Formats: sequence, C-alpha cells, structure tokens
Amino acid sequence: MDDEVDNCNVNHSVIEESQSLSRIRPTLLCDSPQNKQTGKSQTHSKNCSKSSTSLLPDFSVPTNRIPTSYVYSSDNTERGLCVVFSVDKFDPILCLPPRNGSLVDIQHIKKAFQSLDFKVMVHSNPTTETLCSTIQAISMQNLSSHDCFACVILSHGDEGDLIYARDGSIPLDRIIAPFRGDQCSDLRGKPKLFFIQACRGMGLDDGVFVCDGPLSRDKSENPPSSALRRIPIEADLFIAYAVQPGYYAFRNSVNGSWFIRALSDALLRYGNTLDLLSIMTRVNYEVAYEYESTAANPAFSGKKQMPSFVSTLTKQVIFPPKHRKPH
Repeated sequence: MDDEVDNCNVNHSVIEESQSLSRIRPTLLCDSPQNKQTGKSQTHSKNCSKSSTSLLPDFSVPTNRIPTSYVYSSDNTERGLCVVFSVDKFDPILCLPPRNGSLVDIQHIKKAFQSLDFKVMVHSNPTTETLCSTIQAISMQNLSSHDCFACVILSHGDEGDLIYARDGSIPLDRIIAPFRGDQCSDLRGKPKLFFIQACRGMGLDDGVFVCDGPLSRDKSENPPSSALRRIPIEADLFIAYAVQPGYYAFRNSVNGSWFIRALSDALLRYGNTLDLLSIMTRVNYEVAYEYESTAANPAFSGKKQMPSFVSTLTKQVIFPPKHRKPH
C-alpha cells in the first residue's frame, strides 16, 4: 500500500516509495498549522439632522420581519444530485502519474451519499471541455424539487485552486460559478456543497504535539420560512478541501485518500443526526489527529494533513431520512 499525493509537481518516484498509511494512537497527538481567513464587514450609516429624525423609520430594527428557520428545508421530493468527477489517468503531455486508489474513493463516496438519499453520478477522466460543459448542463437542469446539490472532485491539483482534468487544468471557480445564485435559480437559497480531494501546493506538514480536549456539537431546528428575501449571489455555498492552501493532500493506493475516507465515514455515521459543519469538524479532527504518513523516504514520513472548509451557508445543513413510498 502506497501513500501518494495529489500534486502535479512532486517527485513521484520518491512518493511512490511510501509505505502504508498509519493510524496513530490518541496518546501521541499532533496538530498542524492552519491558515485563518478573516471576513470584512462594512456598516453604512446616514446622519440626519435632529429636526428630520422623527420623519425617518427606525432602521435599527428590521421591519416586516417574520420568524426565520435556521435549518435549510428538506421538504422537497428529492435530496439532490451528487456529481463526482474522478480523474485517475492523464494525457502523457501533462507528465502526471495515475491516481492509484481513486476507484476506492468513488466507492466510499457513493456509499456515503446514497445513504443520505443523494442520486450519485460519476464522471471518470473528463477533459476540461467535458467537465465544464457537464457542470453547465447540470446547473441548467430542473433542480427545483431538490433540497441541495453536491459535487466531489477527485484529481491532482496545484496552487491557486487549480484542478486537473484529463488534458489540462481549470480554476475551481469555473466549477462553482454556474451554481451561484445569479446563475442557477432553482438552487437559490439552497445549499451547494463542494468537496475537493486535490493537492493545493507542495508543502509538507510536520505537525506539533498538543494535549487533546473534548469536542462539543449542538444544533437547533425551527419551523421553515417561505418569505421572499434578497440574498447575496455568493450565499449558501460550502467548499471543503482535503488540505490547507500550499500543502500536499495524501492518498493511499489501496485504501483511498485520507480526506475522502474520513468524510465518507463521518457522513455514514452522523449524516442523519448532525449538521454538516459539525460533521466536517469531526472530519477535520479525524484527518488531523488519526492519520500520519509512513514512507521509506524520511522526507515524506511522519507527515500530517489538515483539511479545511469555506462556508457562506446561512443555515444549518441537516440530512433527515427521506420517507419514500414502498415500491
């Protein structure tokens, strides 16, 4: 069993010497650096004279506001599509090695998402043109009866969020953009979920030692709201990455990639009971604490991996079982 990385620039003759991945005991705990993103907000206020203040409505309290649900609706007839793009073979001109273990990842993803009532569609080794046209076509389908949309990318990657198709690279944003609120009306106000198994650079994470602590999760559920509200076009997106920017993402030739294995296991275990962000926090913990590379070359041995996610979700994503009529 070989630990490999999903990066286009690595010396693969070295990586392919890697031995089987090892699960480390909780008594030997390692952590890894994380890149924190800070959001910026602006508040615009208008100054008025005292004489005209009484003539203006009080904007400090929203007017005509109705009760709001903080959980996305799951009342549609279909959960939604889970579209998987798996690239494990590349045109010779790219000089990229095959991604051994990708078929195992597909099996894990199918089992996990089907258990949550998604319809899983797998596209293997698409070209850049095919990948982009497929994404565009899906975004233009009638998705009004779907709760949400999910997309899983399994491929090599590079810095700048480049994703490799069979014949070249494309920016990740070209995959996400067709599902934004101004492009896909059927998914407005619904969660669009993207899971990316690909390297994001050539960095290796050595890890540090920390003391473990308990994890806590909580969730709330309120009645749904059907009010017409204006929302940003970037709202309701969720992007989960196998690794932080600048680092390798590990994949085992027999057991599949660390991130996809942890994601699939967590969805199977918690998918019907916890909200998505809580599930992904557990995925982060699993990969960060329980996986460590073991390689014949010391330069690639004892390395860690830290997944991350970016969210503009405005509510909790929960996957309660769909109640289907018996056939």
